[in-house]
Amino acid sequence: MNIKKEKMLPHPPEKIWKALTETDALSSWLMVTDFKAEVGQPFNFKYKDTVAATGEVLEIVAPKKLVYSWKQVGIPTQTTVTWLLEATEGGTILRLEHDGFEDQAMLDMHNTGWIQCLDKLEKLLNGPVAK
Repeated sequence: MNIKKEKMLPHPPEKIWKALTETDALSSWLMVTDFKAEVGQPFNFKYKDTVAATGEVLEIVAPKKLVYSWKQVGIPTQTTVTWLLEATEGGTILRLEHDGFEDQAMLDMHNTGWIQCLDKLEKLLNGPVAK
């Protein structure tokens, strides 16, 4: 089971790439993280000072594709998050695929979370300090 989201954003892929891969930007719209965009690099996502998920960067094709593993703390299943960026005349089509769910409840919980996070990402990109 998987989650698929697609969003058209009026920004170049490079700007969106920074929001997906730079530690401070990522921490501002997803969760606090020590993420580094390097293949093989492990990382943590924290929620309220507690590690909520762990992962490892699996693939990078800047600024078009980012893939990392995702393991929710306390849940045995490891999933995979893929970000795809496609430049268009009006900006970028951003696609999110989160694959590998074995449980409908976990899929539903993550689906809700991704909706909220993508809204935060869009606000960050459209904000007055976004570059």
